Amino acid sequence: MSRRGPNNDTTQRTERYDGEPNVQRLLTDYRHAVEDRDSSYWERMRVNYETRYCLWANQSWDGRKWKGTRGRKPFPWSGASDARVPLADKYVREDVAVLMQIWANQKIMVRATRAAQDAGWANRVTQLLRWQIYEEMEEAEPEAELLANIMLERGSAALQIWWCKEEQKLRETVEMEQVLRAAEQARQALAGGRVGDALELQAILPQLLMDPSREKDVAALLSGVVGEAVSLDAPRWSKVVRDLRTQGVAHFPRTVVVKDRPMVRALVWNEDVVIPPECQDLQRSRVLWIREMLTETDLAVRARSYDYDPNWVDAVVETQRGKNTLDPQERAANRATTLGRGEPDTSQLFEIVTAYERLYDEDNIPGLYSTVFNPGLRADNSRLASYGKHELLDYAHGKFPVEGFSLERRSRLIDDARGYGERAHTWQQGIKRQWDARVDRADVATLPPSYHPTGEEPDAWGPGVKIPTDMPDKFGYFDPPAPDAGSREVEETVRKFADEYFGRTVDDQNVVEARAMRQDLARGWLMGWKRAGTQILQLDQQYLPEETWVRVVGDAQGRGLRVSREEIQGPFNLMLKFNAADLDPEYVQSKVELLTKALTFDVGGRLDRDEALLAILELVDPSYAERLIKSPEAATLEQVDDEQTVLTKLMMGIGVDVKGNEAFALRRQVLEQTIRQSPTIQKLLQVNPDAAELVKGRVQQLDFNIQQKLVNPDIGRRLGSQPMSATSPSKAAAPAPATP
Repeated sequence: MSRRGPNNDTTQRTERYDGEPNVQRLLTDYRHAVEDRDSSYWERMRVNYETRYCLWANQSWDGRKWKGTRGRKPFPWSGASDARVPLADKYVREDVAVLMQIWANQKIMVRATRAAQDAGWANRVTQLLRWQIYEEMEEAEPEAELLANIMLERGSAALQIWWCKEEQKLRETVEMEQVLRAAEQARQALAGGRVGDALELQAILPQLLMDPSREKDVAALLSGVVGEAVSLDAPRWSKVVRDLRTQGVAHFPRTVVVKDRPMVRALVWNEDVVIPPECQDLQRSRVLWIREMLTETDLAVRARSYDYDPNWVDAVVETQRGKNTLDPQERAANRATTLGRGEPDTSQLFEIVTAYERLYDEDNIPGLYSTVFNPGLRADNSRLASYGKHELLDYAHGKFPVEGFSLERRSRLIDDARGYGERAHTWQQGIKRQWDARVDRADVATLPPSYHPTGEEPDAWGPGVKIPTDMPDKFGYFDPPAPDAGSREVEETVRKFADEYFGRTVDDQNVVEARAMRQDLARGWLMGWKRAGTQILQLDQQYLPEETWVRVVGDAQGRGLRVSREEIQGPFNLMLKFNAADLDPEYVQSKVELLTKALTFDVGGRLDRDEALLAILELVDPSYAERLIKSPEAATLEQVDDEQTVLTKLMMGIGVDVKGNEAFALRRQVLEQTIRQSPTIQKLLQVNPDAAELVKGRVQQLDFNIQQKLVNPDIGRRLGSQPMSATSPSKAAAPAPATP
């Protein structure tokens, strides 16, 4: 018999928006997605969790088997070995370290999809994204590590990306001294010729402050004294004025923005983020739910910064403390369950669920609507508001604020990827059996079972103890078991296969395969971060304050970041690159040597030497490229300044030879232009023949290097620059150029 979902009436238009959220339907669908999910999923998650952390029934911390709570005798005997073999955990920890190296060293690049003149803008956007991920978003690195752990343990994970703008109230103080100082500044401005009614009133602000009838005028002027506009109602301003007049000091609240940037959070599928059981494409899902456990203070902040209904917040705080829809004990009563990871004590927390629905309105225009609710509040209770907030999500990119990460794609279901635990479970159990067998065999060999006549137990038994007897055959040890040479072979065989399966190199026999598997792991990881990074940039284009853009990239006169909705949905391509083989130092060294040889063999000047240098530095350490490579503008300016310094030395009679890594054509142009634009230098050259000779030699050296670089680079590579003496007018084969 086919199984139906929560809405059995197939004639309902459940995805049409009618102006109000249907909280009861959202709650019913949410419970269906949580409680009616295929039990095999929870069983798989249980195996993943228990395998990684080596958990099973009746464990003891000493690694031995003892009688359990149900009175069952342990096998093969009480006190036998019960070793924990963290094979799956070993692979997870190793690959988390690999993924975090990839995350830290990935090459981020934004490419404009339109005209070539957008290349400079794309470079600045790249700089902004790097700054945000690695500097501004302090939660990014720990959340990336948690995300990697979840993905490897469970097979898939999710990352929430949203724009966070939080405000905080601070208590500020204004003193009479500030008022007097502001009045003095206004008087000085008036004396300097400035005019204005507000300035004149500020000059007499202390006198106005003492007049109770002028409280409204004083309140308007005080906003300039406190430095920023303060949003206070009239009674509160009146109190500030009265306190200043009577006490000389006043306190008032100020609201400041403490966060105004994108944020990310690692999520566990079907615990932190819940999707319908039929969902196959995250961004095309009809609905998803993001679940949070918040404190009472968190809810107060949400009410102030995110416009949660204060009455709804009060109802949640009064009735829902400690109530949890996904309580592991409640879920365990119906199906196999797993905690999945360390869970906090939720007894003082409140469960808040944000539903994101993709609905279409009466004009058939699709939109993403968000509704905040608590699963424990009954929507039909007239005393309680049914939801805390409902709105059309104004993110211009039109996507769910979640992106998925997956180890594999073996079916169209999002959460069908296998974790390391369910893959390595049987191998880990096989190694455990060999460990237990060897420990038990060693225990029996050290102290094998003994026998003695009934009622005649010896007083002592152990190494070197002598026991007198007239019948030696009535006392003795059972023969210990013979060592099993095959146990280690079995373990080594299992480990070797597991290493190959998880992409480890074994005896240099599978280098190509292991490298390909590492690269595939990196590819899946970077694909998820590419989608997440794209959402971050799209949110930046919509919400990033202009002063932040200017502060980070210094683009006050250039093209800004804000664009239209159409441009946000497709103005750039984000690329993330990383070669997993670059984690091998020997492989990196071979690539550096290959690039160095390629530059040596480049006799035709076909290689871009600047790009080659950048590639070499990025191979050694990606941070070197950013720290050591100058921008083209800075490099040009440095060459210009240096050549002008060289000219000064030449005028003083000090010869300076051309080096092999200079911009020869640029330096020659700077030298000629500086002399041409300076009549003083021209006169000095006419009266100082030695300086003129040095200038001529410098010009000939530059011409020689320009010729070798452009006409015959092979000769230039082998011969290099000629010293100043070799290019003097008396020894040069070509005639010296005219004095500039």
